[in-house]
Amino acid sequence: MRMRGFDSIRAKAVLAMALPSFILGATSCGDTDPATPAACLGGPSGFREALVDAPGPVRLEGEVAISDCLPRNQGVGPQESVGRSLLLVAGGLARQRDRGDGAETAALRDGYLVGAVRRAAGDSEGIHSALVDRITSAAGSGLGREPAQVRQAYERGLAAGLENG
Repeated sequence: MRMRGFDSIRAKAVLAMALPSFILGATSCGDTDPATPAACLGGPSGFREALVDAPGPVRLEGEVAISDCLPRNQGVGPQESVGRSLLLVAGGLARQRDRGDGAETAALRDGYLVGAVRRAAGDSEGIHSALVDRITSAAGSGLGREPAQVRQAYERGLAAGLENG
């Protein structure tokens, strides 16, 4: 036979032990979920416009590096938003390159984008690794069929993105 008073005391004890952990976890979330710069959340057009400066340092709104758009411990929502924009840009540049419409310039910009994302992922303990793979795949689509000068432009962009992105 159970005693109701004992169950109530046990429930209160469990709650008293669990509550500090919950509060600590809730308050530390802000410390582990850094803010994504607003410039990064404006859609693909901001990235396209900024990539005009490649292979020099590319900055969104003149200030924010692409790698800053993927901070360590980034929340899922901002990561999806930024990732979607980056994938659209990478795919669009690859299609532009495939059409021969400024192929070297498009390859250079795609390479820079991949380099910048790899730069960001190096500091993120793996949370951006799937995004790096997807962007690399989108940007590199059909690159092997391109003339040597186009592939070299991609490599120049990649090196610049890794260094400055």
